[in-house]
Amino acid sequence: MRKFCFFIIALFVVPLFSEDYQVTVSSVHVWVKAVDRNGKPVSGLTQDDFEVYEDNAKVPITCFEEQVIAGSPASSEPAKSQKVEVVAKKFVLYLDLFNTSSREYTSIRPHLTTFVNSISNGGHEVMLAALMPTGRLGIVSPFTKDLSRIRILVNKAQAGADRSVDSRRNMDEINRVINADEGAGTSKGSLELVDKVRDAYQLAKTYARQDQEKSEYTLAAVEKFSEYLAGQSLGQDPVVVYVSGGFSVDPGRQYYDVVSNLASAASTPEEFAELAKVQESNMDMRNQIKKTLGKLNKMNVTFYTLDTGGLGGPPEYQDSLVEMADQTGGTSFYNSQNFQLGFSQVVTDLSQQYLLCFQSPPHSKKGLYHVIKVKTRKDGVDLRHRKGYID
Repeated sequence: MRKFCFFIIALFVVPLFSEDYQVTVSSVHVWVKAVDRNGKPVSGLTQDDFEVYEDNAKVPITCFEEQVIAGSPASSEPAKSQKVEVVAKKFVLYLDLFNTSSREYTSIRPHLTTFVNSISNGGHEVMLAALMPTGRLGIVSPFTKDLSRIRILVNKAQAGADRSVDSRRNMDEINRVINADEGAGTSKGSLELVDKVRDAYQLAKTYARQDQEKSEYTLAAVEKFSEYLAGQSLGQDPVVVYVSGGFSVDPGRQYYDVVSNLASAASTPEEFAELAKVQESNMDMRNQIKKTLGKLNKMNVTFYTLDTGGLGGPPEYQDSLVEMADQTGGTSFYNSQNFQLGFSQVVTDLSQQYLLCFQSPPHSKKGLYHVIKVKTRKDGVDLRHRKGYID
């Protein structure tokens, strides 16, 4: 099993999570983005314009602020409310190099440095974290206002191999089984297809398990890193800009589909009866993502995800990034090579938001997912926020 390690870009390596972080949150923070029907930010709302519900029960709002990010155009406009706060953010650049190829990282690297430049005027602090191609997780640079250092480290980072190579090799192996000629001593007749399907399914199951383990490992790294952040005295909720090729929410689907197409060619009752006994064991990761992100929401971590796969990337990888952002109240950028637009959308989205707090009501059992819903009394206003949390 791979280990999560805390490392500095120099030579020194120490364990990241050598102790358990006990996270106690007295209140739940909910970042709310309010936009009109045209998608433009709505400013000037007050606490009375909002209602917050946990598990369909209304809860009192215990804190409220409208915030604009320092250095943005919104920060220089006259305040429309006495509660408008101009804030410097703590950004985390999380490079998932474990799920990003060298070709993908080469494409997105210059836009990463441009993004760092774009936030250099607001007094913001940036941490650089990475899940390395080797599977090591750690801090490349702690929070700093020296963003020139972050740019240098971003340019030094190296990503991994192209995972499509492994995928094509696995697919070739499955096709070899499917298309193999029957030799002496093998079964003949109607069960010949069943034998091929059974062998091909076994291969698909093996490859799907490998994909699943990689997805589970990636999720575990995200959770461990968020626990680490929650154990620090940051003074505010961090914003994580998660740069990744994504991980599969449907591990092995491409392999199972090939075998299923073969199985659909069964033409005799005997074959149908035998094929009914061959079960695929694919796993949908969406529930696991929801569970992991539910824990992150209790830690008040918001993810903005950018897909390094670009245009035409595999949907099962893109879906994981969409889910991460959606569950935590951030945004996702995918299926596009216009990475500069993706990073600029992060800054635009953060330029003005509302912070609401509420005291979590007593729960009879720990570890359950609690749904959060924020409503507004204002007509023509749409809200985006984190979906819930696990206590």
